[in-house]
Amino acid sequence: MRPGAPWLPAGSVLAASVLLALLRGVVAASVDLSDDEAYYRLWALAPALSYLDHPPMVAWLIAAGR
Repeated sequence: MRPGAPWLPAGSVLAASVLLALLRGVVAASVDLSDDEAYYRLWALAPALSYLDHPPMVAWLIAAGR
């Protein structure tokens, strides 16, 4: 092992990252949206120039990420 090399092999780090990403996907698919998330999603379906209680950038970013 070279001096200064990480103590974990790269394959282990990659495998752990993939496993955690898959686990996160399973959890995200099984949990419903919170009230705020559902509200923002409705905004993102029809972005406008302004909203009563929030700036429009929230809806624009969500719409761009869909």
